[in-house]
Amino acid sequence: MKKLLIALCIVLSAAGCGKRGRLDFPKGAVYPRQYPAPRAPKMEKEEPQKQELQPSSLLDLNEQLEKESQ
Repeated sequence: MKKLLIALCIVLSAAGCGKRGRLDFPKGAVYPRQYPAPRAPKMEKEEPQKQELQPSSLLDLNEQLEKESQ
């Protein structure tokens, strides 16, 4: 009787192993997935561009370059 009970426990334990059911992908699932999930880029504030003075002549350009070098 003990041997029968032990054999029954072993058989039931072995029968419970594994996955039951379908191995199909669930409906609406996208495979393969990419981890981590891609995120939308953050919107950065655009800083107003500095308006630089355009020299009207070579003399103005030289003066501007001298001021920048100091």
